[in-house]
Amino acid sequence: MATVRTHVMLPEELLKELDSVAGRGRRSEFIAEVLAGALRQRRQLEAFEAALAVEGPPVPEWDDPDSWLRELRKSERDDWATEGNSER
Repeated sequence: MATVRTHVMLPEELLKELDSVAGRGRRSEFIAEVLAGALRQRRQLEAFEAALAVEGPPVPEWDDPDSWLRELRKSERDDWATEGNSER
């Protein structure tokens, strides 16, 4: 990827910490890596928030999940009982 020179103002303490972590000769590489990660994370968050905003059809089972689960289990027990009797 092509690079472009830019001028960025940073607080002195942040620059000192950057140098201690990345090494003085690797500032640009470190900043580019961290910035790319932050931008990727922001895009993912925006996509997640957009997905949350999409409304699908209502799911009645979610109104009373306990009742739905009881019915599901009862239905499965009935299916097993029916299958067991038909094999005999």
